[in-house]
Amino acid sequence: KWKNKIYNYAINGQTGKVTGERPYSWLKIAAIVGTLGGGTGGVVYLDQHPEVLQEIKSINVKYIG
Repeated sequence: KWKNKIYNYAINGQTGKVTGERPYSWLKIAAIVGTLGGGTGGVVYLDQHPEVLQEIKSINVKYIG
C-alpha cells in the first residue's frame, strides 16, 4: 500500500519473473534525471571550455594527514 492505493505483484521464485504494478516516485525519477542531466552538462561544458580544466589542475592543494 502506497499513497492509499494497494499494489499487487508476484515474483516467481524459480525464474525471477515479476508481474504486477509498482508505484513510481516522480520525485526520485526527477532527481535521477536532473543528476544525469547536470553531470552530462558539466562534462560537455568542460569539454568546450578546456581552460577551466587547466585552472582546476593548476590549483596546488597540500593534504595534511
